[in-house]
Amino acid sequence: MAAVRALFDGFLSKLDSLDPSKTLSGMRLPSLTGSVSKKTSSSEDPAVDTDASTSFHDVVVEARHRPEAIVGEVTVEVLAAGGWSRAGLGDTFSSEDSFALLVLDGGVARTSAVKDSKAPVWAASDRRAFRFAIADPSATLFVALFDEDPDPLSTDDPIGRCALAPRSLAPGATYDAWFPLSLKANEGESVATAT
Repeated sequence: MAAVRALFDGFLSKLDSLDPSKTLSGMRLPSLTGSVSKKTSSSEDPAVDTDASTSFHDVVVEARHRPEAIVGEVTVEVLAAGGWSRAGLGDTFSSEDSFALLVLDGGVARTSAVKDSKAPVWAASDRRAFRFAIADPSATLFVALFDEDPDPLSTDDPIGRCALAPRSLAPGATYDAWFPLSLKANEGESVATAT
């Protein structure tokens, strides 16, 4: 639990350093719209289980941390990851034990770890599907991928992160998308976090 808290505290400090003064009005989202497609029942990779999960973990935020009324909900499933360069990321001599950390409107969720994989795939039986209640319509979903370190005195190694503005998606739609990960803020993340 202390490791998750440390990851969350680090993530919050990064969020605090972002410039919220930019607006999305009139801006195009090329990195998002170019990689998002409507979800289909089959996938190009048969090893990835793209069928919707039958149960979602509700991400709870205490009322004292979010006094605003709930205006909607977002469901998120982490199905697979991969394609990052091995240089300086994760484990040096073995495959990563990857997990994703998701933060949205004060809620924090963590997938189960996929052990020893260079391209992790979360099975339907894994902790991969989450339901976030949204109070802030301009909230941004942050997803960070980490290499889990079994040593409780060590921190988990960051692999990459991305940001998505749920307000840019169609209400009630289901999307199946790959998003590029970055170790530092990029243009797509700057656009997603602008209010």
